[in-house]
Amino acid sequence: MFASRPFPSFSTIAKGAISALLAALLVACSSGGGLYGPIQGDNRPHSGVDRARTLPIQGVDVARYQENIDFRQTFASGMHFVFMKATEGKDYLDPNFRANWVRARDAGMPRGAYHFMTW
Repeated sequence: MFASRPFPSFSTIAKGAISALLAALLVACSSGGGLYGPIQGDNRPHSGVDRARTLPIQGVDVARYQENIDFRQTFASGMHFVFMKATEGKDYLDPNFRANWVRARDAGMPRGAYHFMTW
């Protein structure tokens, strides 16, 4: 006689499916790109970006990653304005925003602030 083999329980099947899904997500995240990897096209921008670099009015975008910025030198080098990351998400305040805001003002550089958000 054949020994009957019991069917796996629903929880066993669900655990296996969840494990497979998590493994697939880990592989997808580790395969380059992802949240912090390069975005396709960043290294060779489209012609509109190249054209913008030739326009007479230029500005900069700063956030905490640029650390200590010499706004007087930046303004003197031909940058006409600065936009600064002020906030992100629902509760993040860029820790360098206030200092950058004051230093840009003291350098006479027109400035603006923006909120960074992702969906």
